[in-house]
Amino acid sequence: MNLQLHPRTWLAACGIAAMLALSSTSVRAQPALQKITIALAGDGLHYTALHVADSAGFFKQEGLQVEWINIASGSQMAAALLGGSAQLAGLGFSEVVNSAANGGQLVAISTLYNIYAMNLVLSNSAVKKAGITPKMSLDERLHHLKGLSIGISAPGSSTDAFIRTTLLKRGINPDQEVVLRPLGNGAALFAAFENNIIDGFVWTAPLPQIVTLRKQGEVIASPFTGEISELDNVPYSVLATSRDTLQNKRPLLDAAMRAYTRAIKLIHDQPDVARRLTRPFFSDVEEPAFDLAFRQYLPGIATSPVVTPDELKRTLDWTRLSGKTVDVKYDAVVYPDVARAAAAAILGSPDATTATARTRK
Repeated sequence: MNLQLHPRTWLAACGIAAMLALSSTSVRAQPALQKITIALAGDGLHYTALHVADSAGFFKQEGLQVEWINIASGSQMAAALLGGSAQLAGLGFSEVVNSAANGGQLVAISTLYNIYAMNLVLSNSAVKKAGITPKMSLDERLHHLKGLSIGISAPGSSTDAFIRTTLLKRGINPDQEVVLRPLGNGAALFAAFENNIIDGFVWTAPLPQIVTLRKQGEVIASPFTGEISELDNVPYSVLATSRDTLQNKRPLLDAAMRAYTRAIKLIHDQPDVARRLTRPFFSDVEEPAFDLAFRQYLPGIATSPVVTPDELKRTLDWTRLSGKTVDVKYDAVVYPDVARAAAAAILGSPDATTATARTRK
């Protein structure tokens, strides 16, 4: 059968065929996403920048498919980095510092969260038992903790370091004045708290905000108030990798850093959008508690991925308060070139440095 097509019909058919051919070629030309494994310890709002980079599709836009793994402790995250099962980890900066001081191969390549994110929370009954009143200064409150049982995640963890160093700075021996109980992750700490097994705990948002809004207790010590002056400008966590990954998989790290830098820019430019992108990661948290926690934690997100020499100095000063003598050079702990390249590409300046807008009560 000989079908005669109208010229416009024929042209349209040709156009559609051409578009389909181009579309097919485009699909075939799409490069496969490269896998990158990022290790986190549980969850918390100090990971907001990573949540935003994931939800906003920045990792995929940089050609990456992220595999997220949850690892219980900093030492296990370090082992994952060194063993190659993870290429990046949201690791405590002090842990990277200690690794470098002992000749380890971990290195910080960027900021992650710039306020030490831990809070000391006590139950209402513990506050009453300790005789703590609203008019007391931080030092007075801490001197009233004697005999209380405080939950931490593990010995040597950031929860342990926070409570020990804060007490030692004020002449209080944590091994004699309080009972520190290692109980694991946030869920375990909160369960023990609700069942009156412990008087309080040290943990990150949103647990302190949940306790506060439910009127189950109150925050006794927090770096977010500015009262713990020794923690001013001490970063809580960084994005860390191994020297081996840095040498052999630099393009992977460069792509991840651009995605992360795009996220911190979005967070500060459009905090309402960032909040919406972060909310699904905390869907089991009540809306008022999430709102409160997000507002309180927003200032700790750096405006640049670059870790500064001053942040290392402040971290070393803080570490020495616990009685540890740590002396390590910036180049041994931080490799800034990856962050500087991302800052140049996304923020317009390779010399962009970290800034933190701290709120105080």
